[in-house]
Amino acid sequence: MTSAIADDRVVDAVGNDVSIWEISSKPQKHGIFRHNDDLSRYRAIVRSTLDEIKNAHGMGVRLSIFPAVPVLCAIEFGRVWQPKAHPALEISDQSKGIGFISKPSFN
Repeated sequence: MTSAIADDRVVDAVGNDVSIWEISSKPQKHGIFRHNDDLSRYRAIVRSTLDEIKNAHGMGVRLSIFPAVPVLCAIEFGRVWQPKAHPALEISDQSKGIGFISKPSFN
């Protein structure tokens, strides 16, 4: 939401056998959330997207998350994700000179 992540960077990190789903805002900048309603809409979009992914790919997949979001969004994403209702998560973090590094998974 604060920055776009090119699809080729995702493919480089996880391989070619990937389905890329994206949540983004326009414009992509810091300070995009100005009201509580903005955060409520974001929460609804995340919940809906996680449900759509589960319906399309099943519970057996592992979601590789490449966040480029404000801390507030990362916290809300974690609050929306339910381990018994959504596929497992793997969070990737950008490391200078190395690229994306996967962090411990959440089941």
